[in-house]
Amino acid sequence: MYEDQEDVLSLIMTHAQSLIWIMNIAKNHDLVDPDIAVDVIEDMRHNSKTVWEEMLWNKVKEPFLAELPSCNVHKFSPRLRGPDTE
Repeated sequence: MYEDQEDVLSLIMTHAQSLIWIMNIAKNHDLVDPDIAVDVIEDMRHNSKTVWEEMLWNKVKEPFLAELPSCNVHKFSPRLRGPDTE
């Protein structure tokens, strides 16, 4: 019985990881407009049949609402950073 449970949990985890991976690619590579993504995800959340599903869609939606952090770690002026940034 325990092995069957491991199989089911493994299947669930694989699908959850796939969702995370695909949504991360879509967000990071601008494959979808964030506003459209939020609308679609919000529809999915609204049509959820369980609290678990609703919570999942809320979590999936969060990155599309957040601004990506700047890659500029230090706020040095272009003059101090070197000639390739001017």
